[in-house]
Formats: sequence, C-alpha cells, structure tokens
Amino acid sequence: MAIAIRRKPTGPRPLSLALQGGGAHGAFEWGVIERLLEDDRLEIKAVTAASAGAMNAAALAWGMIEGGREGDKARLESYWRARELTAEPSTASRTADSGPARSAPTG
Repeated sequence: MAIAIRRKPTGPRPLSLALQGGGAHGAFEWGVIERLLEDDRLEIKAVTAASAGAMNAAALAWGMIEGGREGDKARLESYWRARELTAEPSTASRTADSGPARSAPTG
C-alpha cells in the first residue's frame, strides 16, 4: 500500500475567481479583489464572470498586462471611480426630500 505524502506547496497558491453580475456586487467585488491582490500568498490564475463581474475581470486582465498586481489595483480603481462619476442618482436619492421612494405609476 502506497502512502501519499503531501508536500507544502511552494510559491503563491493559485486562485480561480467566479464573479457575478449586478452593480452593487461588482463594486463589492472590487474591494475583495483588491484585498486578494495585496496577499502575496495568492495568485489569481483564472476568472469567470458575468455582467459587472465581467467588467471587473476585464479591468483585472488589462491591469495585469499594464503592471502586474499594482496595475490590477490601479485599473480596477480607475474603472469604478469612473462609474461613480457617471452614475445617475438612484430613485431613493432623487426623492430623499419628498419622502420615501415610490414606484412610478404605470398605464
């Protein structure tokens, strides 16, 4: 009977990410990805994504090409800061002075 001996891996631990869609999720993912990039024990090897997550994945890939981990962080921040500046106010903030937000009448 053979005994398997596990060796402690050398170098960064490979990590695969699955990023979901939705603007709020995408912004949250930005923070999580940034934290993962700060950890030298991890290396992002693969990313699969949808919608806002796909935008994070694209920014991540572009940043990696431009400058490795620091390029990733800079590109993600640039992308989300640009979204922040161009975002339309939400219904809640538009109606903050007039009471609770309500759905627009239909018909």
